[in-house]
Formats: sequence, C-alpha cells, structure tokens
Amino acid sequence: MKILLLILSLLATSAMANNARSIMLEADKRDKGKTLLAKYSMEINKGSKIKQRDLLWWRLDKSPKVYNLIKIQAPKKLKNTGLLILTNKDGEDKTWLYLSAAAKKIPRKIATNKKDSKFLGSDFYYADFEEVGVDEFNHKYLGEAKVKNWECDKIESLPKDQTYVYERVISYIDKKSKVIVKSELFKEKTKIKTFEVLSMKLDSKIWTITDSIMTSHKKNSFTKLTLLKNRYNTNLLIDFFSQESLIRDF
Repeated sequence: MKILLLILSLLATSAMANNARSIMLEADKRDKGKTLLAKYSMEINKGSKIKQRDLLWWRLDKSPKVYNLIKIQAPKKLKNTGLLILTNKDGEDKTWLYLSAAAKKIPRKIATNKKDSKFLGSDFYYADFEEVGVDEFNHKYLGEAKVKNWECDKIESLPKDQTYVYERVISYIDKKSKVIVKSELFKEKTKIKTFEVLSMKLDSKIWTITDSIMTSHKKNSFTKLTLLKNRYNTNLLIDFFSQESLIRDF
C-alpha cells in the first residue's frame, strides 16, 4: 500500500509539473505582436523623491530570439541613454547599456553577475527586461488565486541556472488573457520585489499592459510604467537592433 501511495504521489507531482509548464508556455507564447513600437512614462518613487523618465521602446519577436531596444527621451541630462537586449530563449542573452553622458561614447556590455543592478536608479534590474525561456526553470502548480479582478493560475518557478538573478519566482497568470499579472521575486529566501499589472486593454486583438508597477520591498520604493502610445506589427528589421542604433539620437 505504501508503494502504491508513493507511485500515485509521484504521478500527481509529475502531472502538476507538466500542467504548470503548459500554463507558462501559454503565457510565453501568447500574442504580443511580432513587433512593437511604444512610448512609456517611467516614474521612480523613493519616499519623498520622485524621478520622471520618458522612453521609447522597440521590440521584435523572431522566436526563439527576441530583440529589445529602449531609449530615454527625457529628462534632458539622460536623453539618448539606452539599453539593447538580445534574448535567445535557447541560449545566451546579451545586454548593452549606453550612457549618453559618459566620457566614452561606447556601449558597455552588462556582465551576467551585474544583471541584478538597477536600470538608471529604477526598481527594475537589467535582468527584468530579458525574456527568459520557459524551460530554463522547473515549474510547480500552486493552485488558483485572484489578483484584482483576474482569476489566475499560480505557478512557482525555480531557475535551473543557479547564477540567475532570482532564486524563486511566483507568477500569477490570468486565465483569460494569459498575461502574467503579478510576479513575486525572491532572493536569499526573501521576497525582494513584486511586479504587478495595474491595468491592461485589448489593442489590435492583443492584450496590452497599460500600467504596471515594480515594488522593491527592501528599499521601500517603487517604479511605475505607464504606456502613452503604441503600434504593433510595423516594419522593423533585425538590423535595427544594433549597437549603432543604441548610440543613435532619436
């Protein structure tokens, strides 16, 4: 009887893991548009100090490779500062930072062990902009949960690479849109940050996040991203996502 119970328990665990992976794959493969051109407002709140950033964001999906380019438009002292992220969900990710005010006008590659550094003083790490492959984690189904008005599946993900920025991620995936509407991010057994979707809309038949917030629990600060305007499926080429574009003034 004990052997039978053990076998049934193992089978149930395996089924839950497969179900969790399937849900994460649905979230990963949901329609996000082949290309995106967007303008965002970024508000960094640190107690009484509030900093404002305006940025342009380009994205191209050539699965399993995804290309992102972010360029700061305001304030003036940061204008043209940018981030270039080349993500390969089946391989190595590469990220470059260009600081327009730096003495040397060259992009600087972000080392793997530095990807938990903050992007321009915000609560977003460089790693938060990378699009990590589903199979780079082991997933476990934790049940159902409600986040705001969204009915969600709750998934725990543990990275297979022990050098990954976070040691554990708990995701809440809206059953209808397949959007990850909340992520709890852990390091050293402590929840250090929470990402939350505040609002989203259906745009060109694509579920689009319009307001989101990243909260740092250790620093008691948060960064809000607000979508100002966007266009999907424009004519963007891979060649655009280059270090030449990263240093170009837009």
